[in-house]
Amino acid sequence: MTPSDHNTATLPWWTWVAPFFLILIAKLFCIQFFYVDGFFYLYGSYVVALPLYFMWGPRVLFGNIIAESITSNLVGIHSFDILLIHGLANAAKPLIGYESYKMIYRAKVLRKINTALIFLVIAILIPALLINPILIGLRVGAGDLILDTIFPRLEKQVLRDLLWGMVLCYPFLKWCTPYFKNKNLSLWPEATF
Repeated sequence: MTPSDHNTATLPWWTWVAPFFLILIAKLFCIQFFYVDGFFYLYGSYVVALPLYFMWGPRVLFGNIIAESITSNLVGIHSFDILLIHGLANAAKPLIGYESYKMIYRAKVLRKINTALIFLVIAILIPALLINPILIGLRVGAGDLILDTIFPRLEKQVLRDLLWGMVLCYPFLKWCTPYFKNKNLSLWPEATF
């Protein structure tokens, strides 16, 4: 199966509901243990969402948006408008990574380059550089951050995404995709990582 056949395979019905609960639990766990001074040192919802997009495709989006929007209130974002935008932006980061990687894989470009490097740049770095400034801008607009902290904050967020994406997401996809593929729980072809 290629990523172009992504939407033709069938997955169990619960793969529409499970992303919400998995992402919500990951975010609540990280709020409790890894959220210090307004910064997530481990952003669990992203670390969980990225592999879910690769396994189950865009069906993860709605659960991701809802879980991110609900939990944004717990980290100090109280405006309803900003809650929704914050949820959309956080859900867009792994979706952009997934869609970009799928597009590169389908086009068969960069095949000679190590897949870990392609994953790092296409699925993690580019979405982090696109979405993290939006997330920081929302926090500045809400009054949670001052302008002097924007660039150090952006640097920390991008480095955090790169670190956890390569330490947790890539190994999970590389080693677990064949297992989930065997159990008919993954739409992604196992040979790509």
